[in-house]
Amino acid sequence: MEPEILPPLRILLLGPPQIEYGGHPLRIQRRLLRTLLFYLATQADPVGRQTLLDLFWPDEDQEDGRRHLREVLSKLRTALPLPTLIHTTQDLVWLDRAQVYVDVREFQTLMHQARIYLKLPLAAPLPEAVYQRLCKAVNLWRGQRFLAGVELPSTEAFDEWLTYTSAALESALMTALEVLAEHAALSGDLDEAIHWARRALQMDESHWRLRARMIGWLCDLGQYAAAQEECERVQNDLAAEGINEVPEEFQSLCQRLHLALRQPRPPEPAPWFSLRTLHVPFVGRDEVLDALRTLALQGGVAMLWGRQAAVKVA
Repeated sequence: MEPEILPPLRILLLGPPQIEYGGHPLRIQRRLLRTLLFYLATQADPVGRQTLLDLFWPDEDQEDGRRHLREVLSKLRTALPLPTLIHTTQDLVWLDRAQVYVDVREFQTLMHQARIYLKLPLAAPLPEAVYQRLCKAVNLWRGQRFLAGVELPSTEAFDEWLTYTSAALESALMTALEVLAEHAALSGDLDEAIHWARRALQMDESHWRLRARMIGWLCDLGQYAAAQEECERVQNDLAAEGINEVPEEFQSLCQRLHLALRQPRPPEPAPWFSLRTLHVPFVGRDEVLDALRTLALQGGVAMLWGRQAAVKVA
């Protein structure tokens, strides 16, 4: 099987944005150039010039806006290693997919392939191929937010696009993490289920149903101290939001945890001694030992009597 040939330009947007070319960081100094590149990278189809004008130059007339767009595209081509990475016509602009890898598009493709298994609750563990796709999808993320920690130009239209795209991608990630947690629980791997649940809750601590599920898994593993800590954290979070009554899904868990913590721990079992650690010589009359050796070679049954017990030897 021939190794996969990766596109030379990589645009990574699931987390803090990164641009790489040939495996090395590529720096594009101007913020507007980077933002235009990020936007084009997320688009599955060519983008109309008018759409770009509405996003980046909404207050300028057609002539000035189109002139600014031509200038920015020219500067972006100059900033990229190959001018052929961007294609344009009189009305459309797009990136060359054969030469540009975008993590957002791979994430969306993997999620689309697994779409019929993304409904909760799961009735059974995921097929192995689907499980691997979801693991690959969530591991594309290098952070919890789309375009995390970057300052972008602001217009009303661009801000709306950014808000919608961020919400859609992050919601898909949250769903994938929750499905992976449920899959692990159904497969009997509660440690992995808790791992995926904790990662999901880093994005949304107010996901009460998932927090309840995780506390239940901790109890099932006997990790009552961790479960109690999580319960206390839930109560503090609810109080901070002005909610004094514990939600129903937590009440039974709290009762279960309370009973488990009140029960005394069973005593430590006495250590067992193996024969390897006991060096007790077997002594007896020579004729008895010879008879036992004969029985061992020929097969047979004998009864040995002593002062304390009788032993059957085969």
